[in-house]
Amino acid sequence: MVHKWDPSYSKGKVGEDDLDRFYGIAHIIKEVSIELQNLGIDRVFIKMKSGFRFTVDYKTDYKTFDTGNVFIETVSRTDINKLGWAFTSCAQYIFYYLPQERVNYIATMHDIRNKLLQWYKEYPTKPAYNEGYKSLGITVPLDVFSGICIARHEIY
Repeated sequence: MVHKWDPSYSKGKVGEDDLDRFYGIAHIIKEVSIELQNLGIDRVFIKMKSGFRFTVDYKTDYKTFDTGNVFIETVSRTDINKLGWAFTSCAQYIFYYLPQERVNYIATMHDIRNKLLQWYKEYPTKPAYNEGYKSLGITVPLDVFSGICIARHEIY
């Protein structure tokens, strides 16, 4: 089965809004410059109680609900051999949001990168067809991905 991603900006924006609203209760959330977005950082979070700062890359995935797999992007654009977020994101954390279930999984980029070779050997790499280009990613079962996550939150 081909993992097809909806390129619609509005769907990703819904995920961002849901996450900002939920986590904004306990954090100051700062949107970032286009330069930081190009480095795979979507937000800077500051914990209100402690002032602790950390960076986040938001991923909103509408296909995991149907496939049961998380798409770990290894090639962002096959036409220009551009590496995917699994290799390039400079964020400390990935927030992997499943909007149909209203559940967010939080993993460190460090832990994701530590698993990449193992996942590459164990799970298929599949294409995701976007508007005008194709990406590639390792399709990791959600239960396996959730095993490396440091948190799982129901977003209300």
